[in-house]
Amino acid sequence: MNEAQQRHLAVAARHVDQLLAEADRAVVHWPEIADELHRVRGEVSRFAARFDLDLRAPSIDALHAVRVQLLVASISVAEMRSRSLRAYGPLDDPSARELDSACDALESAIERAQHVVDAA
Repeated sequence: MNEAQQRHLAVAARHVDQLLAEADRAVVHWPEIADELHRVRGEVSRFAARFDLDLRAPSIDALHAVRVQLLVASISVAEMRSRSLRAYGPLDDPSARELDSACDALESAIERAQHVVDAA
């Protein structure tokens, strides 16, 4: 297995483990469910060991993390635009213009933050 494949598996396995940990915290009043989640997490650990995967969160550069978060925020703002709301029903033109204008302001703010991060 090459490094890229291992990295992909590690990220996916880490994500599964995090999801199970969150689920585990939600079922404190149901010991039977908690026990089963612990068994599944054990299986995730065995999977990771079998393929020599590190389930610990990788250390990443803080600036890189901020760049990624700003990118995700930018994508989310794009999905907030009026054209994305069409699937939820019609939006009158004044409301669409107001929403898109507000999204423009959000995108501009995110872009300014991205420039500051890139200059750091």
